[in-house]
Amino acid sequence: MWLRKDRNNSKEKIRFFINTAHDIRTPLTLIKAPLGEILKNENLSEQGRININLAIQNTDNLSELASNLINFEKEELYTSTVYVSRYELNNYIKNYLEQFNLYARKRQINIIFETNFESQEVWLDRNKMDSIIRNLMTNALKYTCQGGNVTVQTQKNKSHWFITITDTGIGIP
Repeated sequence: MWLRKDRNNSKEKIRFFINTAHDIRTPLTLIKAPLGEILKNENLSEQGRININLAIQNTDNLSELASNLINFEKEELYTSTVYVSRYELNNYIKNYLEQFNLYARKRQINIIFETNFESQEVWLDRNKMDSIIRNLMTNALKYTCQGGNVTVQTQKNKSHWFITITDTGIGIP
């Protein structure tokens, strides 16, 4: 029991750091772009050029560190042991999406759920699926403007089931 709790706490800490790393990359890009413009277009002293180059180099270093954390999660996602359990797909997705509702409402973004079936029992690794959906939903919400939509669809055909997440945003730059 203690081992399971310690493992869950450890996973939560790792997930926190990875989510933070993911969220840090966009501001770093937004810092680096104007610095590059200043370096290219402004008449700077030699010390000014050195300082701007140092700032650009450090934003690159931070971006690389953030990418390493994100890649660590991907490595975990694709190489670690899979622990599958049975879930009803629509209930699982609806319950998971609830965590995004407050943020979406605050930004006046509609989260729309659509399905082409009543019920579908599926086997999946909840931690891995949570990680994938969290990443897709975070990006969809981040790049969708106020008044936009994020649509989550569950679909099935004779032999497969699918989860599709689309948005009305600009896409990931």
